[in-house]
Amino acid sequence: MLLIESRLLRRTPSISRWTGKYMAHSGSWYYAYTIEGDTIVIHDVCHQKNMHE
Repeated sequence: MLLIESRLLRRTPSISRWTGKYMAHSGSWYYAYTIEGDTIVIHDVCHQKNMHE
């Protein structure tokens, strides 16, 4: 959460199931999240080996 809030770039998702969300990458992990007011909601987390349709 702290990385998403302070250091990771907001990216457009590269997989269709994350459409409508932001994507962040840290190490080997990708996060799908939305920002609702002052709350970050993480919807999904995926390891880089599983980043496919």
